[in-house]
Amino acid sequence: MNLRENEAKEIFKAEGIAVPRGGIARNIDEANELFNKLGQDVVLKPIGIKKRGKTGLVSFANKEEQVREFANKVLGKTFNGTVINEIIIEEKIGMFKEIYVAIAIDFEVGKPVLIISPSGGMEIEEIAIENRNSVKKLHIGLIEGIDEKEVKRTIMEAGLGELEEGIIKITKTLWKIFSEMDAELIEINPLALAKNGELVALDAVLTVNDDSLFKHEKFNNIKKQEAVTVYEKEMNEAGWHYVDLEGNVGIVCSGAGLCMATIDLLNENRCKPADFLDVAQIDGEGIYKAFNILKKKSGISVMFVNLFAGLNRCDSMAEGIVKFANENKGSIPVVVRMVGNQEEKGAEILKNAGIRNIRSLEEAVAEVSKVITNGNTVR
Repeated sequence: MNLRENEAKEIFKAEGIAVPRGGIARNIDEANELFNKLGQDVVLKPIGIKKRGKTGLVSFANKEEQVREFANKVLGKTFNGTVINEIIIEEKIGMFKEIYVAIAIDFEVGKPVLIISPSGGMEIEEIAIENRNSVKKLHIGLIEGIDEKEVKRTIMEAGLGELEEGIIKITKTLWKIFSEMDAELIEINPLALAKNGELVALDAVLTVNDDSLFKHEKFNNIKKQEAVTVYEKEMNEAGWHYVDLEGNVGIVCSGAGLCMATIDLLNENRCKPADFLDVAQIDGEGIYKAFNILKKKSGISVMFVNLFAGLNRCDSMAEGIVKFANENKGSIPVVVRMVGNQEEKGAEILKNAGIRNIRSLEEAVAEVSKVITNGNTVR
């Protein structure tokens, strides 16, 4: 469960981490009222939108007219499948420095990991690409917890020794929240060094493990109201397991494990998945419907079907694939890998429509990469 920024900030504030003064506005009148209450330069940003800074959805204002203009521009609008119903309005913090601090689960070693970088304000992946040495990590023992000496060493290695005391305090607080709330990720990006010398969380991310929610009744209402994209809503209504991602390869898979393996292989081949979609029980009409929902996402370059047919049938699914391909000739290439029940019949249906069934998963992923790289058109 992903808490919204304002919800995470309320938890941070209650635990002693400084956050900007501000609140939530759901309409233009509330936005103006909040701006006048803050009485100074403000930051305006929608809730629930990823990479909003890069897409012009973060703005600054010092006049009521500017606040009204921003609220009118974004409220009620849909961005990458998410309807913007609320905006955050906060005091603008003058700052000297932006820092990245997070605790996440490192699934490779089965431990939480503290991540610190002096280059906040960007995605951690971008920070690592720009300067891998600036990202410092420290694994945390689940029983032992935070080792202050090791945290100090990590802070020094990150070149943040002058802020050691403040960052240690925040790190301890983040670990307290992380462990008590069964979190999978807690992040401040950026943690700003304000001009008054205070460390302030300008953004806040808190992801809680869904399986632990029975222990955290206060999150029940939040879970019910958790924001989803229109794609997630439509997929969930169809009974499929769907997670919205940010890549350009639309994925349809039969089975969660197969879908995760597909995503891993795509990433290894520098292809970016646009979704996680598990449609273990599906027929031709179902796969046709799934394609048409995915088609609404902006930036999809290719559709990749990876199906292992058991109770479902390759021939039926092939008919749905062909129906979609015929209706979208030349617009969205389709790469297919189908094996299992009625595979030969399915392959024949695809072949008659000019679509090749690639039995090898590795070869199919390579074909996806080729399509993206060269712009080849695959039926």
